[in-house]
Formats: sequence, C-alpha cells, structure tokens
Amino acid sequence: WIYYGDELGMSSNTNEHIEKYDNANNEDIWYRQPFKWSDFSKVTGFRFGKYEIEWDSYNKTLANVSQQENNGNSILNFYKELTEIKNFADFPINGTYNDIDAGTNVFAFSLSKGNVTYNIYINGISNNIDVSPNGTVVKRLNASGNTLNAYGVIVSKSGETVPTNNWYIVGDGSFVNGPAWSIASGIAMEINTLADIDGVEYMKLNQHFVAGDVFKLTNGNLWISNGWEKTAGSAFANNYMSEITGGDVLVNTTGNYDIYFKVFNNGTYSCWIAKV
Repeated sequence: WIYYGDELGMSSNTNEHIEKYDNANNEDIWYRQPFKWSDFSKVTGFRFGKYEIEWDSYNKTLANVSQQENNGNSILNFYKELTEIKNFADFPINGTYNDIDAGTNVFAFSLSKGNVTYNIYINGISNNIDVSPNGTVVKRLNASGNTLNAYGVIVSKSGETVPTNNWYIVGDGSFVNGPAWSIASGIAMEINTLADIDGVEYMKLNQHFVAGDVFKLTNGNLWISNGWEKTAGSAFANNYMSEITGGDVLVNTTGNYDIYFKVFNNGTYSCWIAKV
C-alpha cells in the first residue's frame, strides 16, 4: 500500500520528533503531519488541543503537490507512473505472489493470474544494477534497457496470448494525450482504415510524429518490441526511425507516417512504417 504522504516523499518523523516526543526513530508519532497540498507559508495552522501541528524541518522544505505535478522527475509523478500499471486490462490485482531471485540489492517478485505474469524489479541502492527481466518489458522508471539506475524499477510481462484486434500506438511524445505509455492516451489502430497489401488486409494508421517521439504497439497484453520491417522504402531503412534499447521505436525525423500492422492466425505478426 501507499502510506499517507509517501507519494510526496513526506517523512513520518525525524530526529526533532525523537527529542520532542521521546519516540524511537522510524516509529510513527502520535499524530500525522498534514498532507502538503501547498506551502501554507510553511506553517500548517492545525492544532490538537494545546499542541500546534506543523511540518518538521524536512517536510517544510519538501516540494508540495502543485510543484511536484509540474516536475516530471518528482516522486509524485514517479508514483503515478508506477501505479498506472494497475490499470492495465490484464494486470493480476488478485494474482499469486512469488519471489524472484534477481541478485543482491534487487527486490524482485511476480504476480500471476491465468496465463499472464507481471514481473517487478526494484533497485534498492544508488548504484546501477543489470537484471534479466522475464518476458517483455512494459514499464521502465529510472531505468535504461535492462539496467536499473538508482532506485529504478522495471516491469515486464510474460505468458500472454496474442489477440487479433484492439491494437494501440502508445508511447511518450507529441502524439500522447495523457500519461505516457498508457492505452488510455494512445491511438487505437482498429478505428482507422484497412489496407490490402498483396491480398492481406492490414490495419493502417496515418500519424504525424515529431523527432524524439518514442512509441510501440500494444493491445494491453502483448507489447510489440521487434519485428519491424527494414526493407527498402521503409522508415527504418531510410533512418527516419530506429529501434532503441528495449525495442521501443524512436522517431528521428518529424513528418507523417503510415503504420501497417497485422496479426496472423498462428500468432505471428507483420509491422512496417513508411514516411509519406
């Protein structure tokens, strides 16, 4: 669970509480400090009887909600990104928990239900640590490829089946309307036109991308991280786009692109992009 104030990085108590209320370090004091929605001129104004409740020296200098919302690297936005995973359609909220041995200083575990397993890897130290995620990586927080940076998190998924529709372009960049890498803010392929290529009907999406955008295809279960055509005339062959660590697609050149995608009955898929 997320304990009151954790999502802002608020302290539960500091040395000044130990001296003032004679309670052990990391032991909750008898009251909770008010949630830091704003600065209140650094004084809360809350009172319990004769006791005036104010933030301790740490929480007085901590960024408040509005400040953290405007900082993409804040603890609050880190929590929002991480808890977004629970909104995935197949996330096993009531699944079976198992430990994963990922080496020293990495807290790793899995949640499974049916044939879907989510694997979570958390770096508990300030040094970088390499891990070997099971399945396909679906979320990185303070991580690059399979490397957990300081206190970073990698979430991967394995054991999924391959459905044949409801595909989305998701990612981070100019085309995203809402939280990054969320289906809710992605672009649905199935509502766009179909294209007949050599007798095969492909989903087709024409999309404007800006250099620096990063994306991939997903249906909420499977995340397509490879298999993009590199043939002559494709966006990849002409270096308009490139696959980066983890299989994400990086847009190198701003412009309009046609995206074609097809999942076949045997579970294989074909996907390619052309600049138009």
